[in-house]
Amino acid sequence: MAGSRNEKEQYAIELLKRYKWLAGRIKLLEKQPNGGGLPIVLDSGEDKQQDLHNQPQSLPASSYLSLRELQELQWRKELLDRALELLSEIRPELVKLLRLRYIEGRLVDDVATELCISRKTFDRWRVRAIAEFAHLISS
Repeated sequence: MAGSRNEKEQYAIELLKRYKWLAGRIKLLEKQPNGGGLPIVLDSGEDKQQDLHNQPQSLPASSYLSLRELQELQWRKELLDRALELLSEIRPELVKLLRLRYIEGRLVDDVATELCISRKTFDRWRVRAIAEFAHLISS
């Protein structure tokens, strides 16, 4: 992703805020029947391509679009999950801050209280957490 550091960080925040929507949309699409009445099921493992080939060949266009959307959303979620996992290996407290503040949508003071830190520390950690997360997703 090209752009200034501030744009990358703002993009990272927006992705985190949409995480719950993303997970919910994936669940909905996985349960949605395709043209043959079967639910679209894609495992997040190596067998995605095989699953695509196992889908009935006479799917209506809307099913292909749903399948394509599902794949795109799963890819985005996996990217976010991997970035959060990598960051948690180095600084787990930063990931907890990101999850509580942006994914769960908790208030700043509530997050600071849960993490047992001052508001000032929260502000410092937040800047670092967003910068590191943005770097991971844009690498």
